[in-house]
Formats: sequence, structure tokens, C-alpha cells
Amino acid sequence: MNINEVKKLIAAADLCGHVPLIKGLHGIGKSESVSQYSTEQNMHYEPLILSLMDTGDMLGLPVTRIVGGVESTVWAAPSWYTNIINAAWPKELSVAHLQFNDIEFQEYFMQYIQADNGVVSRDAVNNMYCEYYGEADDVLQILRQNRVTYKKAKRSTLFLDEFNRAPQDILNASLQLILDHRLHNHILPLVNGQETLIVAAINPTGGDYTVQEFDPALLDRFVECEATADFKAWFKWASENKVNKIVTDFLMENQNKFHFVPEDGSKGASPRSWTRLASFIDRIEDTSTDIMTHYVKGTVGSALAARFISFYNSYSSSMSPKDLEKLIKKEITKAKKAGNTSPEYVAESIVDLVAEMDAVRRAEFAETYVKDYINKDTAAEAMPMLVYMYALPLESLSAVLKSLQTGNIDDYTQLAILDKEANNKGLFTKLVSNLKGL
Repeated sequence: MNINEVKKLIAAADLCGHVPLIKGLHGIGKSESVSQYSTEQNMHYEPLILSLMDTGDMLGLPVTRIVGGVESTVWAAPSWYTNIINAAWPKELSVAHLQFNDIEFQEYFMQYIQADNGVVSRDAVNNMYCEYYGEADDVLQILRQNRVTYKKAKRSTLFLDEFNRAPQDILNASLQLILDHRLHNHILPLVNGQETLIVAAINPTGGDYTVQEFDPALLDRFVECEATADFKAWFKWASENKVNKIVTDFLMENQNKFHFVPEDGSKGASPRSWTRLASFIDRIEDTSTDIMTHYVKGTVGSALAARFISFYNSYSSSMSPKDLEKLIKKEITKAKKAGNTSPEYVAESIVDLVAEMDAVRRAEFAETYVKDYINKDTAAEAMPMLVYMYALPLESLSAVLKSLQTGNIDDYTQLAILDKEANNKGLFTKLVSNLKGL
């Protein structure tokens, strides 16, 4: 299953109150699929990496408390549990957003509650609930009932990552959560009658992973699915989220390296590491020039580093000013058909391409276009130059304008005239506004 299909399975399991178990290689987007589903459903997302947790992380720390007149040891709430509770029942509640399904309790509540500007504490609501229904008030009884609910409550997704790498005590605690929706005195809340969604993820047994192998009886408690690295799904996501085009173009030509593990077991590449490398390439101009090779090796492994660096070095140099000029003219034609001939609008189509060029080549292209177009009579005739200027990152635009201002004031003035005609001096306004921090 690809990640989109995994999300659909999570949705179906959530509808039925079942627990999905996502099995798949590292870095293919298992956690992202759960996170995305939670965001789309407006749910709080609480991930736990079980392999990194100890007993205190999972259960909280033991504390002494008087329960029913007896001094008892209980577990203080761990942070993950507190986050889930606060999403369902915040510490401070608006009385206006409390919804009562028991009219008699509502009348009792409204008669005796002491609200400050329409706000009441969660503990006060729980105490009144326990007093009215004769429940013990040593826990939050309001977590799992439907007599009073909170309209602004958010359900949670509890994601148990690296489930088959968990230490045995953490694994046992996780199983209690899955089976009982509670862990000792930590009770997972109901929100609008729905349980907290629990999702687990594992890496495959055998091969290159140090994991536990689960028996059939344990696996029978889950809805199991196997997630795979799907280049088409990732590429669609990468395009929508503007992942660096050099990385996506490299993978388009080398799809067999999308999820790659060298035969010697050394570091390889995954969708996650390619996304991480794209983030580095986005910021490469702000890094030391001699660090690139080491960074690429450290991200996708030595086996792929040389191939990617060679692709990177030939990528921007393969396009000439004439090549880009032809592309700009095509985009101008498209813009005319769409009814928007603003250079700022057209520039959006090439802004990523220009961003991938190094600063020196950007300056060279700008010099070429100024030479060819600055003396045109109208903004329409000079449009390729104007579009390119609007596509420049602000630091490069600033450098180009400063060079013109100090080196050829006539060209600088002419550029301002053309820009005023084309877009009411939007180019200069954009730069000045940025400098002012607006």
C-alpha cells in the first residue's frame, strides 16, 4: 500500500474502533501518514517512539497519595498523557461550551457552579460530576462518560512508533493501552463517544532490522497493513510542497534509488532522507562550500553521494540565458491567455528554477537580460527581463539593482520606468518593503 492508501485504511479502522498496525521500511512515511490523517481530522497528534522510552516516560513517576483513606503509590501523569487529556478536557473550560445530556445534572451544575467570567476549571466540573453521581473523585471521571461533554474537545491520535523495538516493559504497557484504553490509572478519554485513536508502526522482521518478532496471537489484535515506498505518491506530494527541484529531477531519473539500501548494509536513502537532502539544497548558499560532499554522504550514503553531486554540478550549468529566455517567453504567452500579464505573476512559474541557480549565474543572467532588453521602448517588449528580475531571490535582486545604480544610473532609471509601466514599480517596492522588515 502507498501512503495515501494507508491513510484510507487508518480512516476505516478509526470508524470501526480498531487499531491499525503499519508495517514498512524506515523513512517511507509511516509516521507522516498518521500525522497527516490526524491533521485532516482536526485531531491532536501524540507520537511516542517506544524504542527510546523507559518506564518513567511511559508510566510517569511513582508518587504517594491517599486513596480511600489508604496511603497508596500511584503514577503521576506522564507528559504524553497530559497532552491527550488537555486536548479533550482543557484545564480551563468555557461554561457556554459545556453540553449536558442530563437535564437534572445541568440544573444542579448551573445552580452551584462558581464561574469566573464564564470560565470554570476542569477539576471543578469533575468534582461536581463525582458528587452528583456518587463517583470517586480520585480520578477524572468525566473522561469516559457522555452525560456532559465539551464542544471544543479534540480527539487524539496516539501513535506508537517502533512498536517492535520497544523494551519488554514498554511493550507490555502499550498492549494495555491497546486492549483497555488505559494504563494503570491513566485512562484515555472518550470524545463525543469516540475512543482515542491508537496506531502502531513496525519495521519488518529479519533482514537489516533489530526487532522483535510478534506471534500470531498478538498480531491478531491489529488491522495490519504493509506500507511501501511509492515514488509517484511522494513525487506528487513533493511537487505540491515545493520540494527542491534538483532532488525531484534526480529521483525522476533514478527511481530505483528512491528507497535504497547498499548490499554492504551501509547508510542508504529513503523518501525521508531525500526530503531532508532537499531542505539542505534549499539552503546550500548559506553553508560552507566544502561541506556539501560530507552532508550528502551523511544524508543518502556514500554509494549515492557521488552520483547526486555530479547531477547537481551539471544541473544549473546545463541551462543557458537563451534557454531560460525561451521558457520565459512561453510562460508570458500562457499568461496572456490567462488574462494576467503582470511580470510578478509570470515570474512564479520560474522562481524555483532561478532559486536553484548559484548566485554567480544569477548575476550573469541578469547582466545578459539587461543588455538585451533595457533599451526597449515599452514594458511589453522588455517583459523577459522584468519577469527574470521578479523571479530573483531578494538578496540577488538587491545585488543586481545596487550594481546598476552604482555602475550605470541610466540603465537603473530605465529599469524603474519599465517596471512602473508594467507593475507600478512593484519590483522596487518589494525590495524596499523587505529591507524595512514589512
